[in-house]
Amino acid sequence: MNARLVDLLSQKVTRNAPCDLDRCERCYLKEICQYDDIDTKIDPIVDFKQCSVTFTPTEDQKKVIDFNEGEARVIAVAGSGKTSVLVNRMLKLAREGHPSRILAITFTEKGVCEICDKLSKFMHEDDNFAIDSFKIATFNGFCYDFVRRNYKACSFSEPPKLIEESEKTKVLAKILDEKPKIYGLNYMKPYMQVGKYSKGAIPLFKEICAIIKRKKASTAEDIYNALVDSENTQILHLLPSITEKNHLQKIGPIIDCYHAYQDYLKENDLVEYDDQVNLMLKALDENDDLHKKIKRDV
Repeated sequence: MNARLVDLLSQKVTRNAPCDLDRCERCYLKEICQYDDIDTKIDPIVDFKQCSVTFTPTEDQKKVIDFNEGEARVIAVAGSGKTSVLVNRMLKLAREGHPSRILAITFTEKGVCEICDKLSKFMHEDDNFAIDSFKIATFNGFCYDFVRRNYKACSFSEPPKLIEESEKTKVLAKILDEKPKIYGLNYMKPYMQVGKYSKGAIPLFKEICAIIKRKKASTAEDIYNALVDSENTQILHLLPSITEKNHLQKIGPIIDCYHAYQDYLKENDLVEYDDQVNLMLKALDENDDLHKKIKRDV
């Protein structure tokens, strides 16, 4: 069968190859056949012009685009034209002043691409600025750029880099191996991750670190409460009951391992993906001059 198919393809799917026109309608290679039928011609496209895109805002959308003072919070459903309104607002401000002071920030790279795409469609030929005049970024991308440019204010000795997941796994494995054992962690199968509530020591401790950072917990009590509030049954199994004597001291091994990992990041000028926003907010809270500079530049 394979030899037959190869023979058919070599004969039929070749321009100018001989072909039995009487069998075309019954041929299962009809859709891919390139037989040069002189009666079927497609005229080439001589000139192609991109379709112009128009946007006619509703009265509510015009209010968002044209407002001059204060702040606006827009709540709208999917497909209601939020990006088009945002882009036209950006263009209005750019035509009135400096586009380099306009920051458009979103959650995903896809959102960044959509904003850039609509800017290219809605911009006028006489606009004296380019798309790259605007600051368009994701939250994490914008904060990562900020941390690298202001690394000293963020307590780094040089511009930090994102830690790779493979390196994070390796570092946590070493810490968990060297530090006192955390009661309840599965050290026998440290890399296991089967389902949501069946994790080995390393993936579960990654989740613990993420919870502590997300809650910005610093004291033993804060860390304990953050882990209790997670409602993760595997994590709750690691924690002593609040009725137990010295229950906060009993989570010492968790805190020791967490601090050891944070020390490694700081010593090696590394950041985690989720650290970037918190590092920027912390630096701005602690440095008024830097806060004013950012407000002035953006």
